[in-house]
Amino acid sequence: MRGTDFFITTALAGVFIITSCEDIADASGQSAEETQNVFLSEPISFTGTEPFWAGEVADSTLVYKTPQIQAGQEIEVERFTGNNGVSYSGTYDGASFDLMLTQSPCSDQMSDRQYPFVATLKIGSEVRHGCAWSEDRPFTSPRPA
Repeated sequence: MRGTDFFITTALAGVFIITSCEDIADASGQSAEETQNVFLSEPISFTGTEPFWAGEVADSTLVYKTPQIQAGQEIEVERFTGNNGVSYSGTYDGASFDLMLTQSPCSDQMSDRQYPFVATLKIGSEVRHGCAWSEDRPFTSPRPA
């Protein structure tokens, strides 16, 4: 791991550790402990735009998808959990791959869906933004007019 990548990963880990000391609830009223249980107990799906990317993560396996890799590329990841989120770190195509998920309302800016988690993806030095959800914490769509 290069020095810059180590510094960024360590700084992000510090943010999760600091937030783990707080007793917070997200916009849905779910406590941080309940949210943490979602991150630990079930697969999480994620998506982003500009460029399009998506995938799922469960345990130590993450499947990363793009329009060019529609079937997905499996990535072995290590999980770090904090009170307000989780990060998954591995290597993709020779570059560091870090997916950070935090509990906060999220919009993909392309649909009217509202997601329960913000997804931040860093591949090498490129940072992408998106949203995430799980079966227990699904995205919601506005009711038709």
